[in-house]
Amino acid sequence: MYIDYRDTGLFKKDMLKKVGDLTGVKYVAQIKLAGFSQGNRDRFQVFGLRLIETRKADLRMVFQIWNTNDGTIAWEIAEELSYAQDTVFSGSIALRTVLEDVLENAISHLE
Repeated sequence: MYIDYRDTGLFKKDMLKKVGDLTGVKYVAQIKLAGFSQGNRDRFQVFGLRLIETRKADLRMVFQIWNTNDGTIAWEIAEELSYAQDTVFSGSIALRTVLEDVLENAISHLE
């Protein structure tokens, strides 16, 4: 199923129909991570001692809802988020943190 999708960007209608018949659902959702990057930047230093650091993460994701009966995309949204945080602690922003914010925003469009 995913080999065909990788080559064409589409799920085959007969495969979606089988998934729908086996699970008893009319729609299935697919989340695609299109891009993720993260980094740190020193914001304020005194005598070589970092006092404030900015942690940054950028994420792009595509969320699709497929109709299992006819194999079409019923709904699609692409979301991007740039997340920045000033902190005195070293580290990076977790993918989960950024992904939760992006998914909450995408799901809010369904209401």
